[in-house]
Amino acid sequence: STVKDILELSTNQWTARISFRKMRRNEGESRVHEFEARLRAATSGCDSTATETQLSLIEQFIAGLANPAAQQTLLVKCKDKKTGL
Repeated sequence: STVKDILELSTNQWTARISFRKMRRNEGESRVHEFEARLRAATSGCDSTATETQLSLIEQFIAGLANPAAQQTLLVKCKDKKTGL
């Protein structure tokens, strides 16, 4: 591989991760499953391990909710868990 190839791969990976971290639940998403599906699809370019992906999904799912009370409820439920909601 050339340096250019390596840099392009890294840029794409970092761009995917930054885009993932900016994701928020859309007002039109009446079901949380729709938001979860968008988040899962967005992880494809992040180049993370399965465990990292699962933790990132949980973190971003909570961070991406518009309702602070719902966020707090989920944070309390996830307090002692490493993976899964």
